[in-house]
Amino acid sequence: MTPQRILIVAAEPALMQMLRAALEPLPAEVLEARHGDEALPLARMQAPQLVLIETILQGMSGFEVAEALTRDAATAAIPFVFVGALGAPQETVRGLGMGAEDYVVAPIDAEELRARLRRILQRRPPAAAQPVLASGTLDVISLPSLLQVLEGERTSARIRLQRGAEEGEILLAGGQIVDAVQRTRRGKPALYQLLSWGEGRFQMLPSPAAARAGPSMDDPTQALLMEGLRRLDEGRRLRQGLRDGGGPLGLQTRLLDTLLREAPAGAAGVVRLLDGSRTLDQVVTESPVEEWTTLRIIDYLFQVSALEPAALGRGRRQSPRIPLEVPEDNPALRAKLTAPTYNLSAGGVFLQSATPRAVADRVRLQFRLPGRERPVQVIGEVVWQNTDPSKAGGVGMGLRFLDLALEDREIVERYLVGAIVRQIGDSA
Repeated sequence: MTPQRILIVAAEPALMQMLRAALEPLPAEVLEARHGDEALPLARMQAPQLVLIETILQGMSGFEVAEALTRDAATAAIPFVFVGALGAPQETVRGLGMGAEDYVVAPIDAEELRARLRRILQRRPPAAAQPVLASGTLDVISLPSLLQVLEGERTSARIRLQRGAEEGEILLAGGQIVDAVQRTRRGKPALYQLLSWGEGRFQMLPSPAAARAGPSMDDPTQALLMEGLRRLDEGRRLRQGLRDGGGPLGLQTRLLDTLLREAPAGAAGVVRLLDGSRTLDQVVTESPVEEWTTLRIIDYLFQVSALEPAALGRGRRQSPRIPLEVPEDNPALRAKLTAPTYNLSAGGVFLQSATPRAVADRVRLQFRLPGRERPVQVIGEVVWQNTDPSKAGGVGMGLRFLDLALEDREIVERYLVGAIVRQIGDSA
């Protein structure tokens, strides 16, 4: 049997391993996806001859993944098989009713699974290899230049790109860029990421009949290229400014959990990678959004001290810090400040003052948070001071909250997290 591609979509590592081991004796190339957002663009780009889908996944369920595959003209003809842990009759009926070739219940005998899959694959011979219309390297002709040439010639084609182990694809219809796929990225995020590739190889293949299926990009090609190059330049600047010591990047567990719950999907996808197990380069590579957006989110989290390399002491900071307008409740204190903001955290504040108080001095603080009528009142103790105007933050003093009520602490923390959610949501 000619080798064919089989895509496994499974969130459970043990199930993924079991299915992969069962497929090893087959002459098949096995592709893997952990969730629907990763599986759909992979199926569209790689056109597997069969998809095995676990019914229970994170985010989209297995049934929703199958439904999305059948709705997309580019993947509608791909047969799929459900893999369930329970095999309840209603689940089996539902799966087969959606057009599944089979519904298998795990754990299943490996030889039986191979026999079932052989039966399906034998009914659907491998697709003939598509002719390569043109090929080259991106160091000879850059991707923006190539796309401009194809736009001028009103070419309809599929551009397949490869850089090391990474792959990507861009669809054109009449010279217009209509779709792109790169890892879990789809549409503009995928295109902008591919435009950052300065090396690699490309192949130009015939355009599929369903070139406009799925999300399209209606912007003119020139506008997309200009925006992609702008993001590339800004991304380089952000990379140079990030304080990255090469160690894994980690958010505090409590902040990580909150941002995962409350941040928009794109931003949450970046936050999910900041668990202390990945370096900056790894986060950028695995991010669901393109490099520029990923770096903007990471840069902001660094700026508010919510994120730092794990090797430099992940979790040591009490909470992130963001600017807060000083209220009018305490005019005597405000008159002594040189900047109209607090640098606020859940554990204290930094005040810019031309005459910082001595360490161990105590200051009565009173400030209002947006949307809250009652002011927060607390005593702050000076724990450090800066008299060097050349240092970041300016001349001033850092105060630690001494008697912040639990209710007020929770209010401050919610305000801080809410501000972060809004900022990174805007970035994504």
